[in-house]
Amino acid sequence: LMYRSAIYVSSRGKTHFSFTTGDESSLTLPNVPIALRSGMYKLISPDGVEEFVSQSGRNEPASSGFKQTGATLTVRLKKLLQPGFYQFMNQSELLTLIVVNTDKKESDGRKINEEQLTGFWEHYGIEASKVTMLEQIEEAPKTVMESRLGVELWKHCIVLALLLALLEMLIARDSRKEMQQAFNQ
Repeated sequence: LMYRSAIYVSSRGKTHFSFTTGDESSLTLPNVPIALRSGMYKLISPDGVEEFVSQSGRNEPASSGFKQTGATLTVRLKKLLQPGFYQFMNQSELLTLIVVNTDKKESDGRKINEEQLTGFWEHYGIEASKVTMLEQIEEAPKTVMESRLGVELWKHCIVLALLLALLEMLIARDSRKEMQQAFNQ
């Protein structure tokens, strides 16, 4: 809030835009000076990655485009996937600041019913049998470790080995008794 307030107070009449992540975005910049309407433009993402974009009529990416009419510059940008503040610049001059927010639906904390959840999995091609539903949150660390590393079988193997050893001892004892009886006769 403080950062946004400082930007708003210091904007000096510059237009700011607000979008939602994943939406196609287009900007209309009014009253852009002629000196700033030529050359390469760059879009600086919140993490500092710069993407260069050129005016229409030149070699521009298919995801971005410009249309220049009078003192107004209309810009169509690629999908902005990262939330935060983007800077749209012409070389070193900041033309506008673009705010990209996360979708409000993503912060909905209400529980979803099973029918809606099943529809969600089907929509994204996820088999319902591949999803593990937990009854209690305390089970989460154990379940995550099992899904990463698998179920530990060593306990089962020890029990099986002990049972086999007991079985072998019983068989060996019976066969010794039969041998002694056969030897004594």
